[in-house]
Amino acid sequence: MRVATAARIAFRGSPRERYWALRRQIDRLSGLRRPAARPFARVVTRDWIRFMSGTVRPVHGRTRECAEAAAAWLLRAQDATADGGVSQGYFPCHTTTTTGWLASYPETTGYIIPTLLEFATAFRRDDVRQRALRMAYWEIEVQMASGAVQGGTVCAPDRQVAAVFNTGMVLQG
Repeated sequence: MRVATAARIAFRGSPRERYWALRRQIDRLSGLRRPAARPFARVVTRDWIRFMSGTVRPVHGRTRECAEAAAAWLLRAQDATADGGVSQGYFPCHTTTTTGWLASYPETTGYIIPTLLEFATAFRRDDVRQRALRMAYWEIEVQMASGAVQGGTVCAPDRQVAAVFNTGMVLQG
């Protein structure tokens, strides 16, 4: 199954498109050799081996522990920004950032708000609820004058482009 999926992806598009897609992937992977990315590279390698060998199994009896770790990761993504929004993502191989964290992203922040509110209710974590509300206030601050939400990471008003999908995700949040 995994080999068939990889083969299907490898043979998609023209030879030129496949070459450039492979070249981009090689460039990204070569970034894992940087000293700052080595811890991440170890995690990626270990997870890839576990996935390819079929040894990934559900973890029973650790729901709270796993949920707490996931919430902590989301809050770390908020802490990585200076504005209260949540980072677009963590990319330690990205060449335009020294920390690996990208700028705040309204769309992902919109997804995360209801998730953290549900987590806060389920595990009685008012601190997490307050962080989710901080994200919601940030969303209001960056909303475009038209009422829309911009696509992409936060940018200057003259560079913003309204995105219907992102607006829906932020409204859900």
